[in-house]
Amino acid sequence: MTVDYDLIVIGGSTAAIYAAVKASRLKARVALVEPPDFQSNWLSQGVIYTQVLQQVGRAAKQRREADKFFRDSQVPESTTQFATDVPWHSSISVQVTQAKQWADVLLSHRLQKNSPEVLASSGVDVIVGVGEFCRRPHLGFTVNNRLLRGRAYLIATGSGPKIPQIEGLQEVGYLTPPDIWQQMKPQAGEGEEKNKANSNLEGFSSFPLKEKIPLGNKPNLNRRGENLEQLAASTHNLQGSWVVIGGSPLGTQLAQILARLGCDVTLVESGSGILPKEDPEASRLVQAKLEAEGVRLLTQSPVSHVRQIENKKWIQA
Repeated sequence: MTVDYDLIVIGGSTAAIYAAVKASRLKARVALVEPPDFQSNWLSQGVIYTQVLQQVGRAAKQRREADKFFRDSQVPESTTQFATDVPWHSSISVQVTQAKQWADVLLSHRLQKNSPEVLASSGVDVIVGVGEFCRRPHLGFTVNNRLLRGRAYLIATGSGPKIPQIEGLQEVGYLTPPDIWQQMKPQAGEGEEKNKANSNLEGFSSFPLKEKIPLGNKPNLNRRGENLEQLAASTHNLQGSWVVIGGSPLGTQLAQILARLGCDVTLVESGSGILPKEDPEASRLVQAKLEAEGVRLLTQSPVSHVRQIENKKWIQA
Protein backbone atom coordinates (compact mmCIF):
# COMPACT_ATOMS: atom_id res chain seq x y z
CA MET A 1 0.00 0.00 0.00
CA THR A 2 1.37 3.37 -0.97
CA VAL A 3 1.40 6.21 1.53
CA ASP A 4 1.28 9.95 1.07
CA TYR A 5 3.48 10.91 4.01
CA ASP A 6 6.00 9.42 6.38
CA LEU A 7 4.39 11.31 9.26
CA ILE A 8 1.01 12.97 9.66
CA VAL A 9 0.85 15.36 12.63
CA ILE A 10 -2.63 16.21 13.86
CA GLY A 11 -3.09 19.34 15.97
CA GLY A 12 -2.20 23.01 16.16
CA SER A 13 -0.27 22.92 19.42
CA THR A 14 3.31 24.03 19.87
CA ALA A 15 4.37 20.39 20.17
CA ALA A 16 2.67 19.57 16.86
CA ILE A 17 4.51 22.31 14.99
CA TYR A 18 7.83 21.38 16.60
CA ALA A 19 7.40 17.70 15.68
CA ALA A 20 6.45 18.51 12.10
CA VAL A 21 9.44 20.79 11.54
CA LYS A 22 11.83 18.37 13.26
CA ALA A 23 10.66 15.45 11.13
CA SER A 24 10.90 17.52 7.97
CA ARG A 25 14.50 18.37 8.78
CA LEU A 26 15.16 14.64 8.97
CA LYS A 27 14.02 14.40 5.33
CA ALA A 28 10.62 12.91 6.15
CA ARG A 29 7.50 13.71 4.16
CA VAL A 30 5.33 15.49 6.69
CA ALA A 31 1.76 16.75 6.76
CA LEU A 32 0.51 19.02 9.53
CA VAL A 33 -3.26 19.15 10.02
CA GLU A 34 -4.21 22.30 11.93
CA PRO A 35 -7.63 23.49 13.11
CA PRO A 36 -9.02 26.61 11.42
CA ASP A 37 -8.61 28.77 14.54
CA PHE A 38 -5.12 27.63 15.53
CA GLN A 39 -3.66 31.13 15.10
CA SER A 40 -5.89 32.53 17.86
CA ASN A 41 -6.61 29.67 20.25
CA TRP A 42 -5.29 28.89 23.72
CA LEU A 43 -3.02 26.07 22.54
CA SER A 44 -0.98 28.24 20.20
CA GLN A 45 -0.88 31.45 22.26
CA GLY A 46 -1.74 30.66 25.86
CA VAL A 47 1.65 29.23 26.73
CA ILE A 48 3.30 32.56 25.91
CA TYR A 49 0.99 34.58 28.14
CA THR A 50 1.31 32.03 30.94
CA GLN A 51 5.09 32.26 30.79
CA VAL A 52 4.90 36.05 30.78
CA LEU A 53 2.65 36.03 33.85
CA GLN A 54 5.15 33.72 35.50
CA GLN A 55 7.97 36.17 34.82
CA VAL A 56 5.93 39.05 36.24
CA GLY A 57 5.11 37.01 39.33
CA ARG A 58 8.77 36.21 39.86
CA ALA A 59 9.68 39.90 39.51
CA ALA A 60 6.97 40.90 41.99
CA LYS A 61 8.26 38.35 44.49
CA GLN A 62 11.80 39.68 44.13
CA ARG A 63 10.51 43.23 44.66
CA ARG A 64 8.76 42.24 47.89
CA GLU A 65 11.91 40.55 49.15
CA ALA A 66 14.00 43.59 48.22
CA ASP A 67 11.63 45.94 50.07
CA LYS A 68 11.82 43.73 53.15
CA PHE A 69 15.61 43.73 52.96
CA PHE A 70 15.81 47.51 52.82
CA ARG A 71 13.32 47.90 55.66
CA ASP A 72 15.17 45.49 57.91
CA SER A 73 18.73 46.53 57.05
CA GLN A 74 20.79 49.48 58.21
CA VAL A 75 21.52 51.26 54.93
CA PRO A 76 22.10 54.90 54.01
CA GLU A 77 18.96 57.03 54.02
CA SER A 78 19.25 57.85 50.33
CA THR A 79 19.34 54.16 49.42
CA THR A 80 16.34 53.40 51.62
CA GLN A 81 14.40 56.24 50.06
CA PHE A 82 15.20 54.92 46.59
CA ALA A 83 14.13 51.41 47.48
CA THR A 84 10.85 52.30 49.14
CA ASP A 85 9.60 55.21 47.05
CA VAL A 86 7.29 52.90 45.10
CA PRO A 87 5.59 50.04 46.98
CA TRP A 88 5.95 46.65 45.30
CA HIS A 89 2.21 46.20 44.85
CA SER A 90 1.79 49.52 43.03
CA SER A 91 4.37 48.51 40.44
CA ILE A 92 2.63 45.28 39.48
CA SER A 93 0.25 46.97 37.05
CA VAL A 94 3.23 48.61 35.33
CA GLN A 95 5.00 45.26 35.14
CA VAL A 96 1.95 43.52 33.71
CA THR A 97 1.43 46.26 31.12
CA GLN A 98 5.04 46.02 29.99
CA ALA A 99 4.85 42.24 30.04
CA LYS A 100 1.79 42.30 27.81
CA GLN A 101 3.68 44.39 25.29
CA TRP A 102 6.56 41.94 25.49
CA ALA A 103 4.16 39.01 25.04
CA ASP A 104 2.58 40.66 22.02
CA VAL A 105 6.00 40.98 20.38
CA LEU A 106 6.85 37.36 21.16
CA LEU A 107 3.48 36.20 19.91
CA SER A 108 3.80 38.15 16.66
CA HIS A 109 7.23 36.64 16.09
CA ARG A 110 5.97 33.11 16.80
CA LEU A 111 2.94 33.45 14.53
CA GLN A 112 5.17 34.68 11.74
CA LYS A 113 7.68 31.90 12.33
CA ASN A 114 4.95 29.24 12.41
CA SER A 115 2.87 30.61 9.54
CA PRO A 116 1.77 28.16 6.84
CA GLU A 117 4.07 29.88 4.34
CA VAL A 118 7.16 29.47 6.53
CA LEU A 119 6.26 25.88 7.41
CA ALA A 120 5.71 25.10 3.73
CA SER A 121 9.16 26.49 2.93
CA SER A 122 10.52 24.04 5.52
CA GLY A 123 8.96 21.12 3.68
CA VAL A 124 5.82 20.73 5.80
CA ASP A 125 2.52 20.30 3.97
CA VAL A 126 0.08 22.38 6.05
CA ILE A 127 -3.57 21.38 5.81
CA VAL A 128 -6.15 23.51 7.62
CA GLY A 129 -9.28 21.67 8.64
CA VAL A 130 -10.91 19.22 11.03
CA GLY A 131 -10.77 15.53 10.18
CA GLU A 132 -11.19 12.02 11.49
CA PHE A 133 -9.58 8.61 11.20
CA CYS A 134 -11.13 6.05 8.89
CA ARG A 135 -10.49 2.35 8.22
CA ARG A 136 -12.02 1.90 4.79
CA PRO A 137 -11.10 1.67 2.04
CA HIS A 138 -7.70 2.11 3.68
CA LEU A 139 -6.53 3.24 7.09
CA GLY A 140 -5.96 6.96 6.98
CA PHE A 141 -7.02 10.39 8.14
CA THR A 142 -9.78 12.19 6.26
CA VAL A 143 -9.77 15.99 6.16
CA ASN A 144 -11.49 18.32 3.68
CA ASN A 145 -12.80 15.27 1.77
CA ARG A 146 -9.23 14.12 1.27
CA LEU A 147 -7.80 10.84 2.53
CA LEU A 148 -4.30 11.18 3.99
CA ARG A 149 -2.30 8.00 4.44
CA GLY A 150 0.91 7.89 6.40
CA ARG A 151 3.44 5.51 7.84
CA ALA A 152 2.93 7.07 11.27
CA TYR A 153 0.46 9.41 12.93
CA LEU A 154 1.14 11.82 15.77
CA ILE A 155 -1.79 13.25 17.70
CA ALA A 156 -0.65 16.51 19.29
CA THR A 157 -3.91 18.38 19.73
CA GLY A 158 -3.03 19.52 23.23
CA SER A 159 -5.51 19.60 26.07
CA GLY A 160 -8.03 21.94 27.60
CA PRO A 161 -9.41 22.42 31.10
CA LYS A 162 -11.78 19.74 32.36
CA ILE A 163 -14.80 21.36 33.96
CA PRO A 164 -15.83 19.43 37.10
CA GLN A 165 -19.46 18.56 37.74
CA ILE A 166 -20.12 20.85 40.70
CA GLU A 167 -23.60 21.89 41.66
CA GLY A 168 -24.23 25.56 40.93
CA LEU A 169 -20.98 26.12 39.05
CA GLN A 170 -22.59 26.87 35.70
CA GLU A 171 -25.01 29.36 37.23
CA VAL A 172 -22.44 31.18 39.37
CA GLY A 173 -19.71 31.31 36.73
CA TYR A 174 -15.99 30.63 36.79
CA LEU A 175 -12.70 31.27 35.01
CA THR A 176 -10.48 28.78 33.18
CA PRO A 177 -6.82 29.17 32.14
CA PRO A 178 -7.85 30.33 28.63
CA ASP A 179 -9.99 33.03 30.27
CA ILE A 180 -6.99 34.28 32.23
CA TRP A 181 -5.05 34.33 28.99
CA GLN A 182 -7.81 36.51 27.51
CA GLN A 183 -7.18 39.03 30.29
CA MET A 184 -3.64 39.46 29.00
CA LYS A 185 -4.75 40.25 25.45
CA PRO A 186 -4.66 43.94 24.46
CA GLN A 187 -8.06 45.63 24.40
CA ALA A 188 -9.31 49.09 23.57
CA GLY A 189 -9.68 51.43 26.53
CA GLU A 190 -7.33 49.35 28.60
CA GLY A 191 -6.07 52.29 30.63
CA GLU A 192 -9.49 53.42 31.82
CA GLU A 193 -10.41 52.81 35.41
CA LYS A 194 -13.02 50.07 35.79
CA ASN A 195 -15.27 48.89 38.58
CA LYS A 196 -14.64 45.46 40.00
CA ALA A 197 -17.15 43.08 41.53
CA ASN A 198 -16.45 41.76 45.01
CA SER A 199 -17.58 38.31 46.07
CA ASN A 200 -17.12 36.04 49.05
CA LEU A 201 -16.31 32.34 48.98
CA GLU A 202 -16.68 30.19 52.03
CA GLY A 203 -15.70 26.54 52.46
CA PHE A 204 -16.29 23.75 54.93
CA SER A 205 -14.15 25.40 57.59
CA SER A 206 -16.20 28.61 57.36
CA PHE A 207 -13.16 30.58 56.29
CA PRO A 208 -14.04 33.84 54.49
CA LEU A 209 -12.43 34.35 51.11
CA LYS A 210 -12.92 37.63 49.28
CA GLU A 211 -12.93 36.92 45.58
CA LYS A 212 -12.39 39.97 43.43
CA ILE A 213 -13.27 38.84 39.93
CA PRO A 214 -12.24 41.40 37.32
CA LEU A 215 -15.59 42.11 35.68
CA GLY A 216 -17.71 45.15 35.00
CA ASN A 217 -20.63 46.22 37.15
CA LYS A 218 -22.40 42.85 37.07
CA PRO A 219 -20.60 39.60 37.91
CA ASN A 220 -22.02 37.53 35.07
CA LEU A 221 -19.27 35.37 33.59
CA ASN A 222 -19.98 31.96 32.16
CA ARG A 223 -17.90 29.30 30.51
CA ARG A 224 -18.86 30.36 27.00
CA GLY A 225 -16.97 33.61 27.54
CA GLU A 226 -19.70 36.11 26.63
CA ASN A 227 -18.03 38.67 28.93
CA LEU A 228 -14.41 37.98 28.06
CA GLU A 229 -14.03 41.35 26.31
CA GLN A 230 -15.06 43.36 29.36
CA LEU A 231 -13.07 40.93 31.49
CA ALA A 232 -9.96 41.70 29.47
CA ALA A 233 -10.63 45.43 29.45
CA SER A 234 -11.18 45.64 33.18
CA THR A 235 -8.14 43.84 34.57
CA HIS A 236 -4.61 43.64 33.56
CA ASN A 237 -3.53 43.65 37.21
CA LEU A 238 -4.97 40.21 37.99
CA GLN A 239 -5.32 41.22 41.62
CA GLY A 240 -7.88 40.21 44.23
CA SER A 241 -8.66 36.87 45.83
CA TRP A 242 -8.86 33.59 43.98
CA VAL A 243 -9.80 29.97 44.55
CA VAL A 244 -8.06 27.48 42.27
CA ILE A 245 -9.83 24.11 42.05
CA GLY A 246 -7.46 21.28 41.19
CA GLY A 247 -3.86 20.51 42.06
CA SER A 248 -2.72 19.67 38.53
CA PRO A 249 0.55 21.11 37.20
CA LEU A 250 -1.32 23.99 35.53
CA GLY A 251 -3.46 24.66 38.59
CA THR A 252 -0.39 24.65 40.80
CA GLN A 253 1.44 26.99 38.43
CA LEU A 254 -1.45 29.45 38.31
CA ALA A 255 -1.80 29.41 42.09
CA GLN A 256 1.86 30.35 42.49
CA ILE A 257 1.69 33.05 39.81
CA LEU A 258 -1.39 34.69 41.33
CA ALA A 259 0.09 34.55 44.83
CA ARG A 260 3.26 36.23 43.62
CA LEU A 261 1.15 38.94 42.02
CA GLY A 262 -0.21 39.76 45.46
CA CYS A 263 -3.48 37.82 45.27
CA ASP A 264 -5.04 35.93 48.15
CA VAL A 265 -5.01 32.36 46.77
CA THR A 266 -6.57 29.15 48.04
CA LEU A 267 -5.80 25.93 46.18
CA VAL A 268 -8.44 23.22 46.67
CA GLU A 269 -7.56 19.59 45.84
CA SER A 270 -9.85 16.60 46.30
CA GLY A 271 -6.95 14.16 46.68
CA SER A 272 -4.44 13.75 49.46
CA GLY A 273 -1.98 16.14 47.85
CA ILE A 274 -1.22 18.23 44.80
CA LEU A 275 0.45 16.83 41.68
CA PRO A 276 -0.86 13.30 42.27
CA LYS A 277 0.92 11.87 39.20
CA GLU A 278 4.34 13.08 40.30
CA ASP A 279 6.81 11.63 42.77
CA PRO A 280 5.33 12.00 46.29
CA GLU A 281 8.46 13.62 47.69
CA ALA A 282 8.58 16.12 44.83
CA SER A 283 4.89 16.91 45.33
CA ARG A 284 5.46 17.59 49.02
CA LEU A 285 8.35 19.91 48.22
CA VAL A 286 6.20 21.88 45.77
CA GLN A 287 3.38 22.02 48.30
CA ALA A 288 5.74 23.36 50.97
CA LYS A 289 7.01 25.98 48.52
CA LEU A 290 3.48 27.13 47.73
CA GLU A 291 2.57 27.40 51.39
CA ALA A 292 5.76 29.35 52.08
CA GLU A 293 4.74 31.83 49.37
CA GLY A 294 1.33 32.35 50.92
CA VAL A 295 -0.90 29.90 49.03
CA ARG A 296 -3.49 28.29 51.27
CA LEU A 297 -3.85 24.59 50.42
CA LEU A 298 -6.90 22.49 51.21
CA THR A 299 -6.33 18.82 50.40
CA GLN A 300 -8.86 16.00 50.61
CA SER A 301 -11.49 18.68 50.06
CA PRO A 302 -13.73 17.88 47.08
CA VAL A 303 -15.94 20.83 46.18
CA SER A 304 -19.61 19.85 46.51
CA HIS A 305 -21.38 23.00 45.37
CA VAL A 306 -21.02 26.69 44.62
CA ARG A 307 -23.70 29.31 45.06
CA GLN A 308 -24.19 33.05 44.89
CA ILE A 309 -26.03 34.97 47.59
CA GLU A 310 -26.45 38.74 47.35
CA ASN A 311 -23.59 39.22 44.88
CA LYS A 312 -21.33 37.04 47.01
CA LYS A 313 -20.02 33.66 45.94
CA TRP A 314 -19.68 30.74 48.36
CA ILE A 315 -17.95 27.44 47.84
CA GLN A 316 -18.63 24.31 49.89
CA ALA A 317 -15.81 21.76 50.15
